[in-house]
Amino acid sequence: MHLTPEEEDVLRHHPAEDLSRLIAGAMNAYRNADDAHRAEADRRYLMLLNLAAKFESDHVTATPQEIQAERDYVKAAAAKKAAWQKLPPAERAERQSEFKHLFFLSRLGPDKGKR
Repeated sequence: MHLTPEEEDVLRHHPAEDLSRLIAGAMNAYRNADDAHRAEADRRYLMLLNLAAKFESDHVTATPQEIQAERDYVKAAAAKKAAWQKLPPAERAERQSEFKHLFFLSRLGPDKGKR
């Protein structure tokens, strides 16, 4: 399994069994982040999701549908990133947040739509 330096650092400080807790904490940090910190919180959240995807499913509490939706979101957000970079930071953060919410709402339903 190929790990990025940041993923290796996470695993040096936390056992793989803690990934679901770290992901939940990163999602809460994203939800509570102000405009200036939202992009970094989103990047960390996605990094942790990618790390979790590298492990067997018994290390992750997400369903296969949720894992696939997360992977699809990473690809879809990457495609939109160039257009978002042209926007002012506050508008960019709002667009990213709205895109994320609508993406997961359409994939996983109202109970799983992420903000």
